[in-house]
Amino acid sequence: DTQSGRLLEPAELSARLSDVRLVLVGEEHTGMDTHAVERRVIEELDRAGRRVSVGLEMFPYTQQAALDDWSAGRLSESEFLQASRWYKHWGYNWGYYRDIFLYARDHRLRMFAVNAPREVVTAVRKKGFAGLTPEEAAHVPTQIDTKSADHMRLFRASFTDATFHAGMSDDRWQAMLDAQCTWDATMARHAVAPLADDADRAIGESCLAV
Repeated sequence: DTQSGRLLEPAELSARLSDVRLVLVGEEHTGMDTHAVERRVIEELDRAGRRVSVGLEMFPYTQQAALDDWSAGRLSESEFLQASRWYKHWGYNWGYYRDIFLYARDHRLRMFAVNAPREVVTAVRKKGFAGLTPEEAAHVPTQIDTKSADHMRLFRASFTDATFHAGMSDDRWQAMLDAQCTWDATMARHAVAPLADDADRAIGESCLAV
């Protein structure tokens, strides 16, 4: 708890999140501990009777069909990896995430792809928003805030390789931030969509963990 500095136990999560519908869980992509935390968050919400869905950064929303088949138990692990094009879209070893996916499948939790196609994000970086084709532009929100000075400052500080990035022009930095904002805004749009579909449910019933 960043306000009190107190360490929270997993069993406390469901009560603390009883009126929360969207939960953002950070991770280190190659950190098994953070993936274990993600699974425990999902488990505790599920055990508390919440209607839990799982939002996934690694998949563009165009891959939703493979996730639906996985959640419904229609695919083996090897079939899912092939159908979802796991190593094309993400690249990190399946083993880091396997326990989360198995829990979701075994408990029939919906899983949602929330990202933009990578080629569209790359197009934003290379061509800018004005240079997108109508087909490319259709994949991303029409309004994306890319002009926050605070966001740019945080974004630049997140790159540890100061030597490589030291010579970059302001225009290149802005192009990179535009791509990152496209990634983030598209995920936000597709994370909210399942909750809007559940608008008729009680606030405390459905929940999406991203």
